[in-house]
Amino acid sequence: MSYIDWDDFDDYEISKNIVHLDQYDMYYVNFKMKDGTSKTVRVFCDKGSIPEPYTKKHKEQEAWYEAFDSNLTEVIGMQLVGRDGLMNQQGRDDYIYRGNFSCGWNDIYYPIYDGKTRTKLDLFEDNLFRTQLQVQAIECQQASRRSNGVETREYTRYSSTTPAQKLNGKGKHYAISDVHGMYGSYDEAIKRMSPNDHLYIIGDAIDRGSEGIKILQDIIRRKNDTRNNPEITFLLGNHEWQFLHCLALMQHFDLTEQEVEALAMWRHFENGGVDKQTFRDCYFSSSISAAKKGVDKNDISWFYAWYLYNGGRKTLPDFLELDKKQQDNIVYFLSNSPLALSQEIEGKKYLFVHAMPPEREELLQCLMNGNEVNLDNIDQRTLNDDAHTMLEGREKKIGTYTYGLAKRHGFTTICGHEPTIGKIVKNPDKGFVRIDAACPSGWYGGKLALYCIEDGKTQYIDSQEREGTDR
Repeated sequence: MSYIDWDDFDDYEISKNIVHLDQYDMYYVNFKMKDGTSKTVRVFCDKGSIPEPYTKKHKEQEAWYEAFDSNLTEVIGMQLVGRDGLMNQQGRDDYIYRGNFSCGWNDIYYPIYDGKTRTKLDLFEDNLFRTQLQVQAIECQQASRRSNGVETREYTRYSSTTPAQKLNGKGKHYAISDVHGMYGSYDEAIKRMSPNDHLYIIGDAIDRGSEGIKILQDIIRRKNDTRNNPEITFLLGNHEWQFLHCLALMQHFDLTEQEVEALAMWRHFENGGVDKQTFRDCYFSSSISAAKKGVDKNDISWFYAWYLYNGGRKTLPDFLELDKKQQDNIVYFLSNSPLALSQEIEGKKYLFVHAMPPEREELLQCLMNGNEVNLDNIDQRTLNDDAHTMLEGREKKIGTYTYGLAKRHGFTTICGHEPTIGKIVKNPDKGFVRIDAACPSGWYGGKLALYCIEDGKTQYIDSQEREGTDR
């Protein structure tokens, strides 16, 4: 059942804490269930429509409801629960959209004029994943502040002025990409640098190899100890993007790892990748269990693409073995990592991005002004298209014109994603340096490329999954 019914709870209360997001305001409704447990529901309203507690506007709304022998808390509860409530209408028991706080629930079906026949609820659904990431990041930050403060210091947002202040002309800027769980290679790259250097890790630290979570934890640790380590800036890759999305889906549908694997194999079976008997014997029962939770075909495609095709099965077990605090640290860190950023080094402008520069002019202008592109400042209406270009774009599919757009703005693009076995690719005419040397493919000659921005030299490091060992 994807909603709370009237007979499921004894009481509920609305928190006084309002969480302000970029598009919505959120509050918590806490239900005391009859089985002795509690259930917290996140409810979203249009930004600016929730009156702050104890303010004049809040008192006016309370007085309006009291005139009809009711109160604000009762009305909100009535709108959420039961067969006719918003939870059942929206098919979930968390992340509920309520529209304008003052207007009531019918407001969610108000049409929006964007060239399509859609409602405000449709727009909320379109941006649900991004909203979930924002909430996760805020809740992790709040949890960190309630603890001993260590995590708060770990996640200092990147500033374009930080590297110049740190280096002071003594160190150099380096970049690596697509480490893909090869901790031994990553560790060797770190050892070749000094605390005065700055390292850009341009996405895809996880998957394929088995040590991706260890790499992320090590990056977080080193960012909290800058005195003894190089400055590290981490950017999202398509593998981290898919990882975050699948975690959000797992949380939303309450899926186990076994169910995720079964869903991925379901799509693999449909594509002819596994025989019918094997699927029935090993995965059928779990796939049916997951399907009953409401997972649709689009969600299954995400699990297939990340868990099976892109090697997420090497990452998810290690993540699930962590305690909640450690898991939250990783989610918060990734959710606050940029998709693209710019940096001026020795008078030259560089654009760091996992795959390809963005094609929209406003994002290039954002980078021109020295700002990063992240989940907070990217336009939610074009998020999927922008993320696809920056995190998954390939020259073979969309050409090289976005490199040209960045070059016309004065940038040389430093990127990864598209591997070339054992070497990097420089193309001054098109304005890019692609440094993915296929690190996880050591048996084919793949290497980790440690590229120095200042002198353009590359150190090639053998593919090593664990420290001090061969692949």
